[in-house]
Amino acid sequence: MRKQIDNIYRTSVSPNFGLPITVRIQHPHQEAKKKPARGSFFWFKLLIILVIFFGSITTTFYHKAIASTIDLVKLYDDGKYLMLFQNNTELRPTGGFIGSFATFEINHKKIKNFLVETNIYHQDNEFKSANFVAQPKVLQQWLGEGNSWSLHDSNWEADFERASSDIEWFYETEYQDKINGILAINASALKNILEITGAVKLDDGTMIDSTNVLAEIQQEVEYDYFTNPQNLAVDEPKTIIKELLPKIIEKIRQTSSVKLWSVALDLIERKNILFYFNDNRQSIVKARNWGGKISSDKIHNNYLHINNANLGGGKSSLSVIQQTVYELDEHTVKLSITRTNLERSDKYPTQTNKNYLRVYLPKGAQLENFLINGKVEKINETNLEYEKNVFGFWFDADVGMSKVAQLVIKLPQNIDTQELILQKQSGAENEIYIIKNKGKSIFEGMLGKDELILME
Repeated sequence: MRKQIDNIYRTSVSPNFGLPITVRIQHPHQEAKKKPARGSFFWFKLLIILVIFFGSITTTFYHKAIASTIDLVKLYDDGKYLMLFQNNTELRPTGGFIGSFATFEINHKKIKNFLVETNIYHQDNEFKSANFVAQPKVLQQWLGEGNSWSLHDSNWEADFERASSDIEWFYETEYQDKINGILAINASALKNILEITGAVKLDDGTMIDSTNVLAEIQQEVEYDYFTNPQNLAVDEPKTIIKELLPKIIEKIRQTSSVKLWSVALDLIERKNILFYFNDNRQSIVKARNWGGKISSDKIHNNYLHINNANLGGGKSSLSVIQQTVYELDEHTVKLSITRTNLERSDKYPTQTNKNYLRVYLPKGAQLENFLINGKVEKINETNLEYEKNVFGFWFDADVGMSKVAQLVIKLPQNIDTQELILQKQSGAENEIYIIKNKGKSIFEGMLGKDELILME
């Protein structure tokens, strides 16, 4: 039997254009109207609409969009799914802190039993009181060895596919419930969605739009909720999400499906939406690079991925600007990472961005020198993960201050340095990369998605 989930919001939903992003809210006492099943002609009409829309942009782009649409439709199949809400204002390895989640079922292409859990700690605490699962080394350093690992910290692996196996195990163990896949959505996606749907109005009259949605949620969850003494006993600070989610869903229903598809494809490419399935659909996810996977198939290619985890730094991650300068000379790399904490607020206290950073480099890469703010420091850990050498260290940034980490790396001679695979972290924003080869500037700009950099 599945354990009762406390404090859930129940809705009945039905797909529009076959994706769970558009849903219908139904009153519990209102009988649902039956709709005819959508056949192959429906999907043909959808593809025609997309051809017309994307064809007006570029031929290459619409071909890519049509192919992506077809594969997205293939992912939409019967089963039960876990939807993670990753709060990337508190950045974690796969996108953000998991404070809330939803589950839903797809049956005969229709979505039902959409349930939202806004306090992940309820079940986590019950699980930890009766069980102990050793945490990864860095989480032990942060929380102490006596603390058990649980669902809210389960997205520790930088590779979302690998992390999903941990997430799936914790969810199924804690809730005694089986799932067929995981959909992760970062908080930043709300801004993109509200840009096309327009603002929503909360019951107290507050208008929520793309410019203030993250700030309003943070203000309510972190501070305003606890100003009411009665709320201390209830301890449901994310009640605002229960109110906000159905209002956004209703707005989505009223928005052009073509616009929604365009935004969805962009969010997927920028890794603000990630997929995982425990069946053969995962092969589509891998082929499309929709699963936040660390590239490991071309082990002789040059490679760089920087992965940050906010551990105890509050909701400060999106206030940090990170600039990475990568200078290649033959097989020697000079890597300089500068993090500047620009957090400021008149409403709540600012705080240090307490951060753990991992640098992923080609297998066999050797660290020859490591400095923080010009001072020689020790690396916290050196691992081999996903056929990559990984160097991890604590790298905090105080409010209004910058900190610089400098690494000198020797690449193995068998690494092809003519190209550089540059992979973006899900949920990471405000990250500037400057790539140089023998002093010549090759690439400079914000990293919005994975890139293949030609170094010549």
